[in-house]
Amino acid sequence: MNICQNQNGCKFYQSAILSASEKGKFYIENYCNGDNSKCARLMVFMGKGCAFVSADLFPDHIDRAYQILNESDSKSGIHAQ
Repeated sequence: MNICQNQNGCKFYQSAILSASEKGKFYIENYCNGDNSKCARLMVFMGKGCAFVSADLFPDHIDRAYQILNESDSKSGIHAQ
């Protein structure tokens, strides 16, 4: 188990815990307490900071995370892969 370093500050995690839905449990098990290296929210948080993590960004929105990282870096010429 690899517990996410941002659990205490992640609004998605907090709402998933409160909802206790099957989908919420899935995300917690597979991302928050699982392979969080593939969590879109954590990727954006680590790459750009909390301000860039939108409320509607789900852990499995990897393509969108790369888009956010690329858009915010486009001025510097740095592009995420």
